[in-house]
Amino acid sequence: MSNYDVFARAAQAWYSRGNSDEANRLVFLFCGHGFGYGVLTSLLMSDFDFRKQDAWDNALDLGKFVAGMENCAAAEQIFFIDACRRPHGDLLPPGAAIGRSPVHAKSTPRKDFSTNRNAPLIFSTGDDKPARGRSDGASVFTDAFMKSVRGMGARDDNGDWRINNYSLLEAMSHVSLRLTQQHFPEPQQPQGGQTRAFDFHYLAADPISPIYLDRSGQACGPGELHYEVGGRAMARPCGNDEYEIELSLPYGGYTFTLKNGATNLAHAQQRSAPTFKKARLE
Repeated sequence: MSNYDVFARAAQAWYSRGNSDEANRLVFLFCGHGFGYGVLTSLLMSDFDFRKQDAWDNALDLGKFVAGMENCAAAEQIFFIDACRRPHGDLLPPGAAIGRSPVHAKSTPRKDFSTNRNAPLIFSTGDDKPARGRSDGASVFTDAFMKSVRGMGARDDNGDWRINNYSLLEAMSHVSLRLTQQHFPEPQQPQGGQTRAFDFHYLAADPISPIYLDRSGQACGPGELHYEVGGRAMARPCGNDEYEIELSLPYGGYTFTLKNGATNLAHAQQRSAPTFKKARLE
């Protein structure tokens, strides 16, 4: 993560690039520490230090930043915020300084443009909630995002595979729930707002999405789950403590056979398609 001055220079350069054409699309991603209270959100830079008198000068006031970005020509802007949204006492008094912004709002930001701005905000978690990290990999939000853009958020209603901001949020919500519901009393769920629908991403190939297989409460193992991907035989070991098997597979139909040695234990058929599918081995 950068300090505030480095961020400010990068943000102004980003603004300038987006300002060249109304057809441009801007994507903003912040992954780090933050505080939130309702519509107020502070994102902390690397030089933020509570011991300093001007501590909040090294934080980004997200609301002011998003408002200032409306002056930019780019009509589509999407903001991904992977940070905690719990309030801090300094944010509560009226008129409190909760950060700075390298771009400032104007009273009529789109008066010289023919388009209205569409600026979705997608937060990793809800109001007054923490955002979860993981000791052995990407954050919950990052993992959910990557799985969603690989295919879980895709729709083919228009004859090609594309992901819009609503289908993206739906898929990310599903992944976040699965990653956190067994470990925390309140599972992490992303939150979105301030948006109209638009196509965020087009897939160059068929989507990859999960199939969840179970045996109605029985352990899936010991054994092996056999299936084919693109004509290639696959075998996935199943432990005697596994009650659900998750397989991320390309779009299409599959036949699954659970075996223990030469003995067939159970079968299932299911297709892989966004957002996810379930199948029962029986």
